[in-house]
Parts: sequence; C-alpha cells; structure tokens
Amino acid sequence: FLNQTQSRIGYFIAKTLSIIFISIFTTAVVVLVTYLIQWSTDGKDLDNDQSWKLLVFYLILFFVYGLLLFLINLIVQKPALVYTLGILLLLLLPVVKPFIPLIPEIGDNIQDSLKYIPFSYLSDKTLGNGVTFTNWQWVINVGSIVVLWLANLTLIAKKDI
Repeated sequence: FLNQTQSRIGYFIAKTLSIIFISIFTTAVVVLVTYLIQWSTDGKDLDNDQSWKLLVFYLILFFVYGLLLFLINLIVQKPALVYTLGILLLLLLPVVKPFIPLIPEIGDNIQDSLKYIPFSYLSDKTLGNGVTFTNWQWVINVGSIVVLWLANLTLIAKKDI
C-alpha cells in the first residue's frame, strides 16, 4: 500500500487531517466538560472566545508534537523510541525545567532560550492557566509547523516506509 509515492503522500495528508480532527475532538471534550462543571457548580460563564483560543492552542500543540514525532519516526523507524520521546517531552520536561537555572554558568541562558522552543513552552501552557502566545511565539509556531510539515512531506515522498 505505501510503496508508491502517491500513496505515501496520501497517507501523510490523512495523518495531517487526523491531527486536525483530534484537535477539534479534544477541544470539544474539554469545552463540554467545562460547561458541565460550570452548569453543576454555578461557576463563572466561559467565554466563546476562550473556546476558539483553546481550539487554536490544541491545533498548534498537536501539529508541533505530531509532526515532530512523525518526522523522528520516519527517520529512525522505531515507534517505541518515538512514544517514549513524546512522553518525556510532555511529562518530564515541565518537571525538569525549574532545575535548569541551577546548571552553572549556562543555566539561565538555557532557561531564556526555552521560551522560544515550541515543545518547551507548549508543554508549559498545557499545565498553566493561559493559552496566550507572544508575537515571537506565534511566528515560531507557524514557522515550526510549516517547516515540519514540509520536512515530513519531503521525507515521506522519498523514503519507502
């Protein structure tokens, strides 16, 4: 099935569409649960603006992680490694990040640079209470998604998976 270039590109397009669907589904579940909790506790109303911000956040999060991990999977072809790396990036990085400034001489520089690396600040925002981005983070997000998408497309077109 995936031995022709056109089939592999179709597979990649389907994977891209599945990332979009998963983002929409995740947003719908989070918003539905939030509305149920809000309804049962008479809490503060959720703005519709927040729902759209949440959808954009999940699209960015899943595109960056999905495309990065798929690219690594295309290169090494070891799904267990990719699965482990995904878990480490999402769960371990936020735990280790506060200790980075303790590294002598370069810790503060590393901490400052992590503000501009998508998998670092996206994992922070999943645990935080806000999903807003700086202007540079918007540029980095869009640029990362475009570069990762093109790299995946180029690699999958040339490599038999």
